[in-house]
Amino acid sequence: MKSEKVIASQTNRFTIGHTKPQFNHFKLASLSPCLLRLVELLFVHNYVQIEISAMKRIRFDQDIKPLSEFRSGVASFIKQINETRRPLVITQRGKGVAVVLDVEEYEAMQEKIELLEEMRAAEAQLASGMGVSNEDARANVLERIKK
Repeated sequence: MKSEKVIASQTNRFTIGHTKPQFNHFKLASLSPCLLRLVELLFVHNYVQIEISAMKRIRFDQDIKPLSEFRSGVASFIKQINETRRPLVITQRGKGVAVVLDVEEYEAMQEKIELLEEMRAAEAQLASGMGVSNEDARANVLERIKK
């Protein structure tokens, strides 16, 4: 099953899979880019928290392999990683030395990290007084939507 993910693009738009809530840019097209970005960040904040907690967990009996075993069966382990979407931990002398991830899972992780960093920066800006009250922001958004 292909993983669904939130994708932040350079145009400040999110593409959200069909099982996730849809963000309607049509009505918000008149918003300033900064305000639109804040609305988008607030929109996906709770979803991202759910998505992060739903990441595949390592199954210790299947997903931790010594380097020698990995070398002898690389193709089968790559197939396992692609099918299960779980990472594979490679050990050497009993210690973890590498993690092998499916490319889509890695990209999804990177996108989530970037989104969380943007949200942290937005929260820091709000904490430093670079924001408006909820009432003012709501009134501003509603006013622009009505135009």
